[in-house]
Amino acid sequence: MDIQISPPYPKSWSVGVLKKTFPKIIRSLPGCEIIEYNIQIDHIYMVIIIPPKYKVSEVINRIKAQTASHLRKKFSWLSKEYWKENIVWSPGYFVSSEMAKTPGFRSSEA
Repeated sequence: MDIQISPPYPKSWSVGVLKKTFPKIIRSLPGCEIIEYNIQIDHIYMVIIIPPKYKVSEVINRIKAQTASHLRKKFSWLSKEYWKENIVWSPGYFVSSEMAKTPGFRSSEA
């Protein structure tokens, strides 16, 4: 799965912390595997293998919850920065299946 999540208020200080935290969170999900990821100031792009026993939304929510928790613990001033909204990630996310990029794959819309 190609997945992208974004913070509502991008900040450069979060990149280093997320680069250390993100792989640990994925490894905590048995069967999930990171193929590649790229952490930028305004988004995280990742290609992850998610086994059928997990819903994609569950994996994304867990990633968001655990990274947000880690950032709030590391940077206690976040509650002031975000005007007590208590959010680190935007509510949505983008997901695309790798199957659609596979040569020979034909969608039902074709």
